[in-house]
Amino acid sequence: MNLQPSLATERLALRPFRMDDAPSVAAMAGDEAVAAMTLLIPHP
Repeated sequence: MNLQPSLATERLALRPFRMDDAPSVAAMAGDEAVAAMTLLIPHP
């Protein structure tokens, strides 16, 4: 049972994170430009 809903429009699809999203999230979190815009993601 998935308690997090998905939302889709013509141009955007939002869905809960999945384990196969982890590499992409890690890559974005390691990007200084992305990390600068996020408060809770530490950057080395």
